[in-house]
Amino acid sequence: MKKILLLLIVLTAFSCSKEETDCKCDAKYTIDGVSYYYVNNQPINCETGQPFEYVGGGFFVKCN
Repeated sequence: MKKILLLLIVLTAFSCSKEETDCKCDAKYTIDGVSYYYVNNQPINCETGQPFEYVGGGFFVKCN
């Protein structure tokens, strides 16, 4: 039983340490809150859902 518990702890530790870096979305941006523009395949942070860098000086609205 102790070996199984130890194995589960080790497997959990390794699975949590893996970073996902390939998350992308079609990002929606705005400059003035009225007009919008889109950036296809925008790399985003997988945990927060926010882009790593903002494109075109606008404000990120959401992923489509």
